[in-house]
Amino acid sequence: MQGELDKAREYAGDDLQTAYLDQENVKTIQGLLTSDQWDYLFPIANEIYSYTSFLQAAARFPDFCGSAGTCARELATFFAHTTQESGKSDGNYYIDVKPDPPSPEPEPQPQPK
Repeated sequence: MQGELDKAREYAGDDLQTAYLDQENVKTIQGLLTSDQWDYLFPIANEIYSYTSFLQAAARFPDFCGSAGTCARELATFFAHTTQESGKSDGNYYIDVKPDPPSPEPEPQPQPK
């Protein structure tokens, strides 16, 4: 895992390591989603999928959350898709899961004569 993280940092380059915080879309995201909220939403995320990494990636795509008016919807859509595609969603809501079988009908009791 550490090797993947080092490769990602190398790919990002020194300029992005600090300059990403100056991007308008990153500032917009930070106003809607804090680091603490990120940690709450993704408690088991691998280190490479950190809040900082997400902001650095967003900085590479300035049109993502480029408007404060649409950013919340863009984030919701993005996270809905990544959750679904990563397999971390609750499959019971998306696949045909058969419920537990119903309890058997009680046996009819003989009627007194």
